Amino acid sequence: MVILYSDQRQVTSNRFQNLVVGFLWEFQCIIKFMLPVLLTVGPVRIYAYGLFLFVGLFLGLFLWWRMGRDENLDEVDLFDAFFLALVWFVIGARLANWWWGTGREMSWWQNLALFSYPGLIDWFGIGLAILSVIAYARKHNWAIMKILDMVAVVLSFVLAITNIGGFLNGSNPGRVVSFLGVRYPGSANLVFPVDLWGVVWFGLSWWLTLKVRREFRFYEWYKGKRRTAKEGLSFMVFVAMVGFYYLGDYWFKNQSYYCWVGLGLVLSGLGGIYYLAGKKLELKVEWKTKPSEWKLKWQKWLKKLKRK
Repeated sequence: MVILYSDQRQVTSNRFQNLVVGFLWEFQCIIKFMLPVLLTVGPVRIYAYGLFLFVGLFLGLFLWWRMGRDENLDEVDLFDAFFLALVWFVIGARLANWWWGTGREMSWWQNLALFSYPGLIDWFGIGLAILSVIAYARKHNWAIMKILDMVAVVLSFVLAITNIGGFLNGSNPGRVVSFLGVRYPGSANLVFPVDLWGVVWFGLSWWLTLKVRREFRFYEWYKGKRRTAKEGLSFMVFVAMVGFYYLGDYWFKNQSYYCWVGLGLVLSGLGGIYYLAGKKLELKVEWKTKPSEWKLKWQKWLKKLKRK
């Protein structure tokens, strides 16, 4: 049996197998030389994750502006909402890193120096960013579910791009595998690249949320007997997709809390779709119990009082 990703390329009599093994072997050789720091100019370092985060946010801003313009929203308000969400993302992700991540080993001033001592826990920051967008939408009388559909498309795209930077950074390795694994710097074993899984999955999430946002009004199963379909389907699809991503993380990292978080998000997303589709969960319970003796005696006594 051929072992993919060994230190020496192995050849078999099967031409297709040789092609696959050769491609993956060359891919492994490339991965051995990850690029956490893309460029150094004097004291300034350009990190791969930071660069792809910037590119993702810049293109995400373009998507946000374009979708908002199509919805006849004020452009200034759109930019204000985006940058306000970005500020809350940085604050939340940095505070989470200070509390749970690498920031625990740094002083308070090092935690404040974001560019000199990088480190973010993105999901906490994303949660605060979404809440800030909801608050901004309420203040400006925007349709919240419509805005959340736009958020789902932008977040899916940004996460797909930033996971490329995370992979080049050599972060987020998965469990040890014998197939489709890469050798991270400082590791003697082959592990599954979780960030590559994120690139593929959130790329699929971006395509799906964008498609649903454009076509949800024509889904008869979703529209039902109503004249118009409710907005919010794209965001609920995104929540479910994030849940499935965490379930994948549970297998790739073998950490139990990913399973519970993933199940919670999947059920929340599917439940939101069920609710927005106008379905109602009806439970009919018939209670058939006999009245107790004291209750019968009480009723007889009341009847006697009425007769008197």
